[in-house]
Amino acid sequence: GINAEYGGENPPPTRWIVSFDNDLLDGLVLAALLSSYCPFLVKLHFSDMYLNVRSPEECFHNALSIIHALRTLGIDYDIHPTDIMQPNAINMLLFITHLYITLPHYKPKTTVMFEGALHQPVFKELKVQNPSNKTISYCVSVVGEDKSSFSVQPATLNISANSHALIKVRFSSCWLHPCNAALMLVSRRTGVACGSTLVFSLESLVNDIFPVSTVHVESAVYKLLKFPLTVTNPLNVGGTFKIALVESKGLKEGLKGRKKQQNTTKQQNTTTSDTTIGSFDVTKAAVPTNNPSSFWCSETTVELAPGGTASLQLEFLPLAPGPRNCALLFSCPNVGEFLQNIEGMGLYPEPLNLSRNKDIRLSSPVDRLRQDILGSGSSTVIRYRCDPEKELQGTLEIPAENPQKMQALIETAQHRMSETEIRRRKLTGTLASASVACLEQVNKEPSKTDDTDYFDVHCNSKHFVFPERIPCDPVQGAKLHFSFQADGQGFYPAKVALVNNADIRVYELEVTCTPSTTQAEILFSAPTMQSVVQEIPIINETQHDWNLSAVIEGDAYLGPPTMLAKSSSTSLYPLMFKPLYQGEIEGELTLTNVANGTVHKFKLSGSGLKPLPQETVTLRCHARQKSSHTVYVHNPSERRKTFQAYTDLDCIVGLHEISIEGGISVPYEITAYPIKQGVYKGVFSFESIRGSVSGRESSSSNTTESHSVWYSVEIIVDPPPPEKTVDLFCEARKALTLELSISNPTDTEVVFDVVCEGEGISGPPTVSVGPKTEACYEILYKPTFIGKSAGKVVFVSEELGEFWYELKLNAEKPRPVSLPPMSAELGKSETTLIPVRNDLPDSCLVNITLSNTSHFVLHSQRKVSVPGSGKIDLEVSFLPSSLGTSDDHTCHIEFSSPQLGEWSYTLQGQGVRPTVMEPVNISCSLGQVTQTLLPFKNPLDHPITVSCKLLERNKVERKDELFELLVGEDLITVAERGVLELPFTFRPLNMAQAAAYIVVEVVEEGSPVDGVKWQFPVKGTPVFNVSKGYQLPVISCKSKERKEAFMEIILDTNSVKPTQNVKYTEASIREKPSELREGWKKKESEQQFTFSLDETDLLTLQHCSTSHISPPA
Repeated sequence: GINAEYGGENPPPTRWIVSFDNDLLDGLVLAALLSSYCPFLVKLHFSDMYLNVRSPEECFHNALSIIHALRTLGIDYDIHPTDIMQPNAINMLLFITHLYITLPHYKPKTTVMFEGALHQPVFKELKVQNPSNKTISYCVSVVGEDKSSFSVQPATLNISANSHALIKVRFSSCWLHPCNAALMLVSRRTGVACGSTLVFSLESLVNDIFPVSTVHVESAVYKLLKFPLTVTNPLNVGGTFKIALVESKGLKEGLKGRKKQQNTTKQQNTTTSDTTIGSFDVTKAAVPTNNPSSFWCSETTVELAPGGTASLQLEFLPLAPGPRNCALLFSCPNVGEFLQNIEGMGLYPEPLNLSRNKDIRLSSPVDRLRQDILGSGSSTVIRYRCDPEKELQGTLEIPAENPQKMQALIETAQHRMSETEIRRRKLTGTLASASVACLEQVNKEPSKTDDTDYFDVHCNSKHFVFPERIPCDPVQGAKLHFSFQADGQGFYPAKVALVNNADIRVYELEVTCTPSTTQAEILFSAPTMQSVVQEIPIINETQHDWNLSAVIEGDAYLGPPTMLAKSSSTSLYPLMFKPLYQGEIEGELTLTNVANGTVHKFKLSGSGLKPLPQETVTLRCHARQKSSHTVYVHNPSERRKTFQAYTDLDCIVGLHEISIEGGISVPYEITAYPIKQGVYKGVFSFESIRGSVSGRESSSSNTTESHSVWYSVEIIVDPPPPEKTVDLFCEARKALTLELSISNPTDTEVVFDVVCEGEGISGPPTVSVGPKTEACYEILYKPTFIGKSAGKVVFVSEELGEFWYELKLNAEKPRPVSLPPMSAELGKSETTLIPVRNDLPDSCLVNITLSNTSHFVLHSQRKVSVPGSGKIDLEVSFLPSSLGTSDDHTCHIEFSSPQLGEWSYTLQGQGVRPTVMEPVNISCSLGQVTQTLLPFKNPLDHPITVSCKLLERNKVERKDELFELLVGEDLITVAERGVLELPFTFRPLNMAQAAAYIVVEVVEEGSPVDGVKWQFPVKGTPVFNVSKGYQLPVISCKSKERKEAFMEIILDTNSVKPTQNVKYTEASIREKPSELREGWKKKESEQQFTFSLDETDLLTLQHCSTSHISPPA
């Protein structure tokens, strides 16, 4: 194996193996032994070994290769390179014995074949059986030169006792050649159990190829197509790829059905999209097997990065119609191979020119004009003209030689020449000679089915009749007779194809059947001096463009002299109608097809309407001031005419008549003098006077044409300057009157309409002024809001126009209104009402602000809503803090509203000495004691020292006191606006009201408030608790009547004592006193019953008659 790898070049000498030390130290014997069982080790490790060892270094290199090979095979033996270089016979004997036992297991058990397409993965599974009773472990790996094309899973395999395991092997080849490798399962010792090594041979066969992409190209037969081809590297490794171009008829069948994931592009270079002429379809034409290759590439190699792209320039030259297939194989020895597919289609060749044909007639002027316009671009078309009612007979002389084919053969032969042959022919000038084409025909293999003596004739038009086959002389050529019959007027194109096994030709025919002259009528209407455009559709259903010439008759019609009507589409011819005068205008449009002489005539009928405004004249000026504008009046006729001016606006003046020479424009001045402001719109026109032709033409010409020109006029009149500016000053919510003097200089009475503008400005809507007199107009200025504003008063009349006065309005802040002074006792308050009125119809929100809130209190919200056309009264209370008047007793109340404006009031208060304060009421059950507090608030703004005492009127005994003030006789200091709570008790001794006074007096010598007293009346009411079962007596009486009754109350005690609880046992209402029960006594007595009538009197006594009934002892 080693000798075969080196190819017999300097092989190692033959030796006898007689020892285990010296004969094994160079490693060659061990390498031969290992390669005999594992041939793949030769290329992996042994290919670079030294066969003739001359130095220790070379010996060490060989020993190291042996150690690497052992590691690759997974042979677990403790040996090192030095053990081989310096061998020990016993150790080497043991090593050879281990190899004797181990290497036979590395013979492949079987061969696993992988068959599939290039770059397509193939998967197979290997079943490994463990017949032992212990678990066996393997290390799975793939070794060999082509191991990169194989992959295996799993890398470690554990097989349980008496079971099996599956190994998945994947193959994906990057080359077309077969790949070889070895699958090794090296056993790993797990305890005592250890399996034997298993080796399987892996081989591959690429039986199919999938192209990376497919490119479609189309070209006419005999026409060279150069197209770029973008090549993409599908491999993960880059390199330099060799290009091999293979063209085969069966290649398409081999690749059929494999384009599901291909990128398909298309290149086309053909002058016709027809694939069928008559019954001959070029897409289904049989491709001759003896034709040379249709594809050619000048590049032999291409550099591609991983996943990168490159562009190649290819050429496609079909020599026969039908499909072509070409495969480009890109191959790199170290990277891989891939395929690019190209599908070509040979279409019909371009039409040939028959310059020797005698039936082509260009005799008419229209034909000569068509030939000049079309030039050589359509020289390949054979044209005829005939009558639609007659049959056309013709003959085409077909030459023996096809110039397109000869040129294609020359280009094909040049691709086959070597560089030396190309340089030689360039020097001799024979590179494109006919001998090159003849050489290509001689080199072509003859076909048994070649039939070049006849042409099969195919035509794509039903109007032409040709023979199915015609003979062709190799020298004279052939004659093709035909007949043509049209269905009617029109243009009839046709294509004729002559086909045999060695040649194909296409000729293009055109027959024009000239129709009779047609005429249609087109109606126009437009204002004078205005234009309207009508687009006339020209329908061209042929495959060729039409060049049309236009002839227009009529003064008011305009259009382009020529037009191009595109093939298979509708083109529009723009015809303009622009009348110069009012009336009917006739004309005619003639469109002639330059190519075939077809004539289309259109009758034109136009109506000139009333003209539109020449322009819009806009004037801007002030009332009672002049403004002028110049317009140019044009006379469209050829004669001098007089125009008369008209207008519907009274404020415009100008010349009544103007004379204008024919065809010129003259200026005309328009003057506006409006007397009132506003926007005035109207017209200003010039009408020609019939029969107003001046000069020499007046006697010889008699025209009835009437011309008119008119203008739209808009006058924007601004107000005139004010007659006078008046300054008005007035307080808000007050009124001011202004009188303006108005004079009337005319002899008639004038009535002025008056417009008053400005906040708070009002006045009568009209004022009448007598002839040559003056009148006064009175203006009322009543502002609501404070500030400066502008206003004006405008006087307008039909006779005198408009004038106005400018008003500068100054609304000042109103002075506060002083309300009547208020007085209140110290410790008490005084209330007054302030009215707020709203004269507007809608409700308004008013904001209220008080400047002194410590002495004046507003009994409402700070924002109040006042109803429309109504008022509300606001309560304001005054609380004095000192005697007399002071600044602290003054308050400014301001009112503000977005609708009502601002105003204010001033309140002045006065403090007086206090008298009797509000009484304090207290109640208590009979015989009980209750306690309460009397709050005394210091109304002053400074602390005061007071003394407190109690004055009682009602006493049962001298020593008994019903009221008791629980404050000593010491002076007490009360802070400013502070509160002093005075505790006192009430103990009723009988069923009678009690009264007393608590007097608080200021004790401050030299102070203005010294000796000021506050007397608080105290009223005590005894309460007699009624039992729960007691029913109230009822007194019934009719309305508006009086009734007297006796209420009898029976008590259950003999006498009433302060400590006893008295209970009612019975009570009833009677008209007469009832008789007493047995043992009861009745005693009449008078007892004082007290109650308060007036605050000025301390107590008022009322005597009541009371009967006391006592039970028996």
